[in-house]
Amino acid sequence: MQLSSTSDWLNSYKSTMIKESIRMGHNDLGDFYFKLGDLPAALKSFAQARDYLSSLQNDVVLKSKIASAFGLVALHEKNYHAAASKFTECSAEIGASYNEVLHAEDIALYGGIRALASFKREELKEKVINNSSFKAFLELLPWLHELITDFYSSNYASCLQTLEHRKPELKLRLYFYPYLSVDLRQVACTFNAPTVDLEKEICELIAAERLHARMDSYQKVLYAYHPNQRAATYQRALEVGRKYAAELRNLLLRMSLLKNNIIIRDT
Repeated sequence: MQLSSTSDWLNSYKSTMIKESIRMGHNDLGDFYFKLGDLPAALKSFAQARDYLSSLQNDVVLKSKIASAFGLVALHEKNYHAAASKFTECSAEIGASYNEVLHAEDIALYGGIRALASFKREELKEKVINNSSFKAFLELLPWLHELITDFYSSNYASCLQTLEHRKPELKLRLYFYPYLSVDLRQVACTFNAPTVDLEKEICELIAAERLHARMDSYQKVLYAYHPNQRAATYQRALEVGRKYAAELRNLLLRMSLLKNNIIIRDT
């Protein structure tokens, strides 16, 4: 029923030849297919919407959304240079249109901090300091703009002081530290799946050690579980010690063989 009505709306939009309406119709149809799980059909609809862009404004916003999404992926993969590059490609025209994923302040923060950590001076000047689009983001966080300026101007004392002052706030950021617990009922609602099925899948992931968590089935809450870091550190140190001892024995054996001229020469 919804597919039929959406298609009818799209056909009526096409009859009016108003590009913006046709573009929105294709996007609505793409959203419908996406919710159904028909990804090829959704991709086709979204691709058709691209042909009906009526202004550069829409294109800039879409590019910024894609760039910020790629920036988050790179951030998750610890590819900080790529993350900074993608965030600095975003335009301030994105505004609040992508708030369900990233706020403009988040783009400024993640792009600015990662640029400081991974860009060379020339790159920092070109992509951040002289980038009018990204400077518009930095205006939302004046302290970050000042931090970057101090770093580029070699005012390292002021730069480090600002960074130390902001460290507690940065540690609270969503993409720097994950959640400690989640409500399974809310997760089930988000993924449109029964809570019972979700619990079963999570139990399987925990049993397979693919998910480090503990589940409260009564309260329907999933808690992050961090194994004993102290024991893990001792275990790693023990493994390093064993490896070092084995390498040392091999080295002593080789020295003894060479000293006693017990070697095999090529003929």
